[in-house]
Amino acid sequence: MELELTKEQSWISESVDTLLSREWVAPADIVSVSAERRRRTWTALVEFGALSIGDEGGLGAVELCLIARALGSHLASVPFLGSAAVRLALAPQAGSLPAGMGALVSGQDAIGIALLEAGSGWTAERAGTRLAHESHGLEIRGEKVAIEQLQAAGQLAVVATLDGEPAVAVTPADAAGLTRRAQRCLDETVLIGTARFDAVPVSGGGVLGGLQARTVLRHAARRRRGRRRGRPYPRPGLPLRRATPPVRPNHRELPGAAPHPRRRLCPAGERVVRCALRGGGPRRRRSGGCACGIDR
Repeated sequence: MELELTKEQSWISESVDTLLSREWVAPADIVSVSAERRRRTWTALVEFGALSIGDEGGLGAVELCLIARALGSHLASVPFLGSAAVRLALAPQAGSLPAGMGALVSGQDAIGIALLEAGSGWTAERAGTRLAHESHGLEIRGEKVAIEQLQAAGQLAVVATLDGEPAVAVTPADAAGLTRRAQRCLDETVLIGTARFDAVPVSGGGVLGGLQARTVLRHAARRRRGRRRGRPYPRPGLPLRRATPPVRPNHRELPGAAPHPRRRLCPAGERVVRCALRGGGPRRRRSGGCACGIDR
């Protein structure tokens, strides 16, 4: 699919590419890049406005995809995907979010998505991690694996169940009862880890449950499907113009197109068909088949 970017979108893509060329390392040095270099690159991206999502005039899905594309082309390992995805999913509900969730959208903390579990799938309904009711509030209990950029994340968005229903809880990455551990990955440049939640306390303002949680999770899943199918989501003010797709002509209209191996047109416009069974010479018929009917 051919896409035509606006001037603002082209400027964002070129600016992020220039920023990464200045702040990030060469591809040959990625394996040995220091944590300080990662933090410095991430700080530069945040100051550039890579997390300005949800506000009027802020970034939409198209602009975030352009930033992610630039990060991928430079093999930059920073906690951008989780930070952008959570804010993008919560932004439409910003007016009705609990206080903790609202601060997450407007803040600039790096966010890690704690979704996957050993032996489970991608759906929230199968999550074994749960939010338990205690006398002092809610607690997170369970274990999550393959959390991207876990060590660099300041907040974790944990997909769990609350009273049998999907829920999303936000907790600081250094909260009491939370144990983080690095996890090996086939790609050494991608930093992932596991997190174990042993009665990690979470305030009511940092939990999204019921219909709101289902709406946010469904909204995020719909955006993922749309991006996989190549359907971007432009936002007002920075529309994405799609170039008119080329018209695919009929096979016979293509210049220099070869005729069907067993059918061709004679100069008079009649169809000439050679019968494979009889092996005879070409028979000229207007109906498109030989006398025996095999080639119809």
